[in-house]
Amino acid sequence: MSTLSTQCNYFNLGQCKSCTRIELAYHLQLEKKISTLEAALVAAKLIHPQIALGFQAQNPFNYRNRAKFVVAGTIEQPLIGMADNAQNVIDLPLCPLHATEIVSLAPILKETISKYKLTPYDIKTRQGELKAIIVRVGSETQEIMVRFILRSRSLEKRVRNAASYLQELNSNIKVVTLNIQPKPAAILEGEEEEILTAATQIHETLRGFDNRKIHFGISPKSFSQVSSKCAESLYRRAAEEIAKTPGISLLDLFCGTGCFSIFAAHSAENSLGIELSESSINDAIYSANLNGISNCNYIVGDASAFGKSIERIGGNKSPDIILVNPPRRGLGESICREINAINPQKIIYSSCNHETLIADLKLLSGHEIKSVEIFDMFPQTEHFETLVVAEKISLSANN
Repeated sequence: MSTLSTQCNYFNLGQCKSCTRIELAYHLQLEKKISTLEAALVAAKLIHPQIALGFQAQNPFNYRNRAKFVVAGTIEQPLIGMADNAQNVIDLPLCPLHATEIVSLAPILKETISKYKLTPYDIKTRQGELKAIIVRVGSETQEIMVRFILRSRSLEKRVRNAASYLQELNSNIKVVTLNIQPKPAAILEGEEEEILTAATQIHETLRGFDNRKIHFGISPKSFSQVSSKCAESLYRRAAEEIAKTPGISLLDLFCGTGCFSIFAAHSAENSLGIELSESSINDAIYSANLNGISNCNYIVGDASAFGKSIERIGGNKSPDIILVNPPRRGLGESICREINAINPQKIIYSSCNHETLIADLKLLSGHEIKSVEIFDMFPQTEHFETLVVAEKISLSANN
């Protein structure tokens, strides 16, 4: 097996081993991911076409648009990085997976902790206040969001001053928030969050499959993919598939901030997105309006009970295409059963966990897998995104 000397000093020094594939040349990482998925599909006896590579990174470093820094150490010498299994925090301010804007900001965050005496939290003694800092950057817009995660509001005034300081230093920092996470548990962020800046969202710009610019608003608690370039390619591919049958009705389950349905809006007659996160739904509605899209409807709801909501798609008919993008746990038996009952023309399944994807594909009956593609959302690791398109068997037989 060929190896590559790594571009990460943290890995070379044995400080961080999170990037389990970093010693492999990138083309070998991709081959291994394809072979892993192929073996799993064969083992499950799922008939499928050859696996295609939907996206590979031009640069397998500096691709992460989000950093979650655990904070530790002292006011004078703060650490920002990750906690290991023994709850020791490893200082990783210059992780080479992070976008260059985040890497440049990391030393400034350390300086800010010291300057405003934001006492780092100690996981073992449960003393201190500042637990973490989450940074998100818009890859195209370069707009930056910084979220301070604290145990309580006792340092609120200092954090407000730190927010002003950061915006003075870097005009790209548009949003700064204070998040309260009081529990001594392995939960990074809490329910309570206050935005300390005039702006409440940062923006991301992606290009659709017809090369149109599509604009998205991203709020502090909304989900977004960690690789903007890979996400763009993934959304474009799904939209291309939906465009093959223009004028359809689309059901977008676990829709997040509505990216899939907004990308497909010009070919779908109407769509309904369902998502449990109110923040994500608000962003989806905002982004649809921002792009002048009126045929996408979004509601806050439990995707596992979507059957009660499909009448809101429009046209008083069941969805022609169901697109799902569930969390790592997958869909599960009840949702698969409901999809089977609707029996749509197509199912488009975007998954970050091939094991639960395969379990669900075995439960989804009456459809034939037409394409399987890997989108390498997570270079240097064993993880990847998969997009599967399955057509109703009666349709497939006629093609």
